[in-house]
Amino acid sequence: MQRCKVLQRSDGKGYIVFDSNSLQVFQFSGTSDQLGAACIRAVDKAKPAQAALHEDVKRCETLTVMLTNACNLNCKYCYFHFHPSEEFERIDTEAIISAYKKLLEHFADGVEYIQFFGGEPLLHFPVIQEVTEQIISHAKDTGVLCPRFGINTNGLLLKKEVMDFFQAHNFFVRISIDGTEENSAMRVNYQDKASYSELVKVIKWVKNNYPDFPLHAEMTYSAQHIKNYLSTYIHDVEVLRDLGFSSIHMAPVITPDSHDESKTVFRLLLSRRFEKICRGCLRFNV
Repeated sequence: MQRCKVLQRSDGKGYIVFDSNSLQVFQFSGTSDQLGAACIRAVDKAKPAQAALHEDVKRCETLTVMLTNACNLNCKYCYFHFHPSEEFERIDTEAIISAYKKLLEHFADGVEYIQFFGGEPLLHFPVIQEVTEQIISHAKDTGVLCPRFGINTNGLLLKKEVMDFFQAHNFFVRISIDGTEENSAMRVNYQDKASYSELVKVIKWVKNNYPDFPLHAEMTYSAQHIKNYLSTYIHDVEVLRDLGFSSIHMAPVITPDSHDESKTVFRLLLSRRFEKICRGCLRFNV
């Protein structure tokens, strides 16, 4: 079934089934020929809870605005390389505001959180400013819930104008950085030059000039360097803590060539020892 991801247990005693719609994980100890029926039962079991949840929802938890798929980096594990689509430069302010108001017709209690995503959304910072200010103004005029705002960014375009705006509007800023310089080696520009040292300079500038502004890290677990993480993840977390990040989000990337490595990712992320170590370093989100 397309909505189920199935991984064989490392001990060979059954399978782990992940249902992408209900976001539930099921353990199955039967044989492979019984697996299809088990997936159907697991999905059916999750349906009533999902249906009951959706019937009462009047507030949208998160609205992600993919502002552009253009980027100033050319990271080797980027999803765009594996799922290419027609390139677009940006979505204009009017289209975003129109979509937001249309969404409110279905969620009468408003939107809790709006996330700007890309590509690199800071390539179009003026659009982020316009959209944020118009939605805040709309909330004041209508009395609808005013969302919180956030952004996923590679961090290289953070500067005073941007940080002043983010601080004034209490933005949640998540920066893509994979721990150590070695594990961030696949984050390169279009001249194949690594971006790590430049990003570290930007992060240090932010922490020096906006010491109370929280930054959040996103580490990407890809097939190409998953083995590095198994031996260095404790040090990666320590590096990010020392740079001043308030939390870490782990983001496994499953690509066509990464089936075996994906099993390793699941074993690592489900490891109690790993979670305990990370919680001892800083607030840790998976």
